[in-house]
Order: sequence, then structure tokens, then C-alpha cells
Amino acid sequence: MPSAPWSDADDQTLRDLHASGMSLHAIAAEMGRGKATIHRKAADAGLDFDRTQTAKAAEAKKVDAADRRVTLELLYLEKATDILAQLTEPAILTFFDIKTGRVVEHEVAKPQFADQRNIAQASATMANAANRLRDLTVDREASAVDKWTDAMIDGPADE
Repeated sequence: MPSAPWSDADDQTLRDLHASGMSLHAIAAEMGRGKATIHRKAADAGLDFDRTQTAKAAEAKKVDAADRRVTLELLYLEKATDILAQLTEPAILTFFDIKTGRVVEHEVAKPQFADQRNIAQASATMANAANRLRDLTVDREASAVDKWTDAMIDGPADE
């Protein structure tokens, strides 16, 4: 169902909502109009939606995500080390003794071969996850360094 024609009252509402600091998306939702319509009508009225706050918020989210990746990378490496240490620690074997009908625990100097293999695989999985997170961070940092180097050699990019 098409929207009602745009009115002078809609112009005033748009100006009021814009002056209150609402975003284009919020104004469109408030007025029940499409974002393209609000954008076009705002431009016709000489109103601008400053994106610097949006850009700053997006940059802050990127920084937070990078911090979380580094924290997670370190946690994975710590857990990989903890898991790997189990290869040389004494282990408790638990089994059911059919003759006595009891659960029996027996300590051995180190885990059995199958358990050692599982421990090594778990540790490798954690280390690989840490490496993938590090690669994400390094790739982003390298990209920024590449852009800076290009700008220093070639001058600022034309936009």
C-alpha cells in the first residue's frame, strides 16, 4: 500500500526530528517512510546526516573486536599449553572390574597412547585457532602498513 503524499507537515516533522539528532534510519522508522525517501527529502531541505559519529562508533567496534581477538588468541595458547602438559602427567584409568562388580581406578605414569593422541590433537586444535586469530590481526595490520607505505612512496591517494 503506497504511503500518503508528502506534506508540509512531513517537512516540519523531518526538520524537527533531524534537529533532535535522530539518525536517518530512526527518522524513517518514526515517520513510517523509506530511508531513501527520508534521505531525498532531507537533501531537498538542505539537511545533512553527519556520519562522523557512525564512523567513530564503527572504528571503536573494530578496535574492540581486535582486542577480543588478541585476548582469545592468548587464551587459546594458554589452554593449548595446559592440555599439552597432560601428556607427561600421571593419569587415572577408570574401569569396571567384572569379577568384583566395582569401578576401579588405577594411576599410571602417563596417559595411554590413544589418550596421548587425543591430548595432542586437542592442543593442536587450540594452537591452530590461536594462529588463525593472530593471522587475522597481522593481515589487518599489514594492510594498514601497506597503505601507509604506498602513501609515503606515491603520495596521498586521489579520492
